[in-house]
Formats: sequence, structure tokens, C-alpha cells
Amino acid sequence: MKSKYDKIQQIISNMKQPDYRYLQITNEIFRLRTGEFKSMSILPVKLRNCFRFRR
Repeated sequence: MKSKYDKIQQIISNMKQPDYRYLQITNEIFRLRTGEFKSMSILPVKLRNCFRFRR
């Protein structure tokens, strides 16, 4: 079973986003304690919206 972080990495890859996007997301989660993708202003809106609608 994949972890939620594996799933995040897969989504980034499927969207043809650069690898550093995963590092940006994990930095937001663990260092900045951002709890929602919509609040991760460092990410492009298109990517934030993609995560918003996935469960």
C-alpha cells in the first residue's frame, strides 16, 4: 500500500511537474506546518487545485 507521500509524488510525476515540487510540498507540511494544499502559495494554482479535489 502506498503512503500519502508516495501518492503526492505520483501526482506530481503524472502532471509532469519538476521534482523539486515534492520538496516544496514536504517543506510546507513539515517545516511550515501548512495543513491544506490551497494554502501552499508557493505552488502553482493548477497544482494546488489538483490536490484539492483528490481523496
